[in-house]
Amino acid sequence: MKTNLLVIVGLLLLCSPSNAQQTKTVKAKTLIRSYLKKTLNDPSSYAPVSFSKLDSAVTKFDDSEIYISDMKYLKEAEDEVGIGEIKMTADIPLIIKKFKDDPIPNNEEARSKREDVIIALDNYRIRKQMLLNDYKEFKPIFEGWKMHHIFRAKNQYGALSLIECDYYFDSNMTTIINSKQTK
Repeated sequence: MKTNLLVIVGLLLLCSPSNAQQTKTVKAKTLIRSYLKKTLNDPSSYAPVSFSKLDSAVTKFDDSEIYISDMKYLKEAEDEVGIGEIKMTADIPLIIKKFKDDPIPNNEEARSKREDVIIALDNYRIRKQMLLNDYKEFKPIFEGWKMHHIFRAKNQYGALSLIECDYYFDSNMTTIINSKQTK
């Protein structure tokens, strides 16, 4: 009876979530070391300093098509109107009011330009509000795993460098799909 109980407890410990996370962490470190062995100028100079905890990698709003499209539109609108980036959407109605309160120019071209600026500012305000709403509704999607790693290795000139990189893994922890040097 005691033997059966010990076997069951042992199996439960092996299948526990913390053990699964440790296994993923070990896989991540192994993948990183293997990747660095293939990519470093002098793999024999590799000396690990630290590994972060394994974390989930999710989509970011800044990388979404909506954000990129809206930011392109806003930049074009800023250039068209000739204003720097307006930090607060709440400022735009005040700016529009100032334009409307200014005396109406006598010549038709100036009046037309003034109306174009007012319309462009209002469109800018609407687009900026849409961007804010899109941000509030954005739901990140799980893409895999990531780990930050700091290590020392010789660069192409033979000098020892301290390097920091983020490594991104597929959801099954079988391969590194991307790496970015952060320092």
